[in-house]
Amino acid sequence: MSGGKTDPEFFVYEGNIIDLIATGTNAVDWHIPPTQFAIVTGMKAIYDPMWVNTDPATTKKVRSSDATQQRSDYRIKTFEPALNKFVGAWVKNNSFIPNADKTTMGVHIDDGSITHSVKPTTVPVKEGMDLSVSQHIKIDFIDSVSGKAAKPDGVLRLESWVFIQEPKIGTDGHVELDVLGNVIYTIPLVDEDYHHWGLDSSTMDVDLEFALADAGKGVYIRNRYANNVDHGNFSATIITVIPK
Repeated sequence: MSGGKTDPEFFVYEGNIIDLIATGTNAVDWHIPPTQFAIVTGMKAIYDPMWVNTDPATTKKVRSSDATQQRSDYRIKTFEPALNKFVGAWVKNNSFIPNADKTTMGVHIDDGSITHSVKPTTVPVKEGMDLSVSQHIKIDFIDSVSGKAAKPDGVLRLESWVFIQEPKIGTDGHVELDVLGNVIYTIPLVDEDYHHWGLDSSTMDVDLEFALADAGKGVYIRNRYANNVDHGNFSATIITVIPK
């Protein structure tokens, strides 16, 4: 993601990412949780003045060694790790974001280079689920063949794909109701209705975070293994409600 960037390059990189997400309704359209975006925007608000005040090309002044060290420490120890985590979770594999916009942000798009010889052949099976935390769904898995809470050989990551239900809108522009007057909600009909969600897990558990606006909505969750060759089949669909 951002490893190896010079300070000027990193300043442009973080600005490209955060500014584009903040443009118009992008953050909402791309289903980025406000709480997660607020973390990196808050850090940007701290880092940017530190950079401007220590960049001779901008200030035309001699840099203070103490101020420069403080800025460097903040980038390396705080801002950059948080930004990398944010990009990995909410940008890199976010199917709501067009690849052209990812490129504009300077986010690498995987080319599918092969590091394993075969695609995964088993599936992750839900072992337990925790809905005790608002806007979070935590799921523990075991393997369908081994029965163990460990990734099979050749599996790099565990993907989560999500469909969030919304009231169904009729051709007249109004919410559709059933014969009893209950709201009819959308359901996923094809694979393309699901969206790659959050950060792929390198372990046999996931913690899916949702926006506050989606709390209380029904959600369909599908999970599968993947490696750099391909992905395996989806396991059984998990249907639940996003905790408020």
